[in-house]
Amino acid sequence: MLMKTKKVIRRITIFCAAMITGCIHWGNPVSAEQNNVDIAATLNPSASIELSSGGSFAVSPTGDGAFNHSDFNIKAYTNSLAGYTIVMTTDDTNLNRKNANGEKFSIPTLDANDNGYTCLTYAEQAALLKENADAEIPECNFMPNRWGIAVNAGNYRPVFSGMVINRTHEATGSVGDITTVKLGAKVDVLAEKGTYEATLNFAIVANVTEYSARVNFADSNISSVTFTNGQESRTVSNSGDAIDLDINTEYTVTAAFADGYELNSWTATGGTLVAGSANAATFSISESNYGDISISSKEIVVANN
Repeated sequence: MLMKTKKVIRRITIFCAAMITGCIHWGNPVSAEQNNVDIAATLNPSASIELSSGGSFAVSPTGDGAFNHSDFNIKAYTNSLAGYTIVMTTDDTNLNRKNANGEKFSIPTLDANDNGYTCLTYAEQAALLKENADAEIPECNFMPNRWGIAVNAGNYRPVFSGMVINRTHEATGSVGDITTVKLGAKVDVLAEKGTYEATLNFAIVANVTEYSARVNFADSNISSVTFTNGQESRTVSNSGDAIDLDINTEYTVTAAFADGYELNSWTATGGTLVAGSANAATFSISESNYGDISISSKEIVVANN
């Protein structure tokens, strides 16, 4: 914006006595204009990620199934005070390979499991026992010939496109944040030998408002989630998408599922969730309490009488 200010030099006059000739006057009033330029630099919300090397691992199958994994780090940066969201997408949730004859073999991802799956490599078991000789080794409850993904210290989950890997609510600063991702598989001798591959894409977005809720689908059987308040409805159709919500306003939240599936549970990280085991639930946020809402499904079981 260009602003103008006027600066006036005060008039100075010397009066002389009448009998003195050659009286001197100091000029006429003088004024000057000064132009000021206001400069504004706008820094847009931005976010970036760096992936460390990793993602490949080898498994030597056994009769009961052997487990192994690889891990890599995602380093995230954002200047948004509302933080960032990292989302993973993929065109295929299977690990696939083709042999020389063009035959296709696949290792599918894990089935949905509310509590996730636990599995440790032999090296991880040894490290745990070294730290505590009486430590209880968790059972590796992977089904044979399946693979999954774990984030930070969490359990393994099924791989699905649109999966939210991490979400924060504050700027990272120049140091950045690190999220550790593990990819693991349990394989028995029934699996065809060879190299199985998949491509996972990781994208980061800067959260643009502190009053948006990120909607996370825990599995691929959820088709949409709708927030309703009065006559207004807003729908999220992809896991990880954000929805702007009015603060201190209660929304009715309903979900749509694929055929044969129904609500398992709602959970919320921040915000206020009511009737978390019912469809519909209610959800609201405030200036001091906002965050994600997540939903999981379960297969409809019909009792046989």
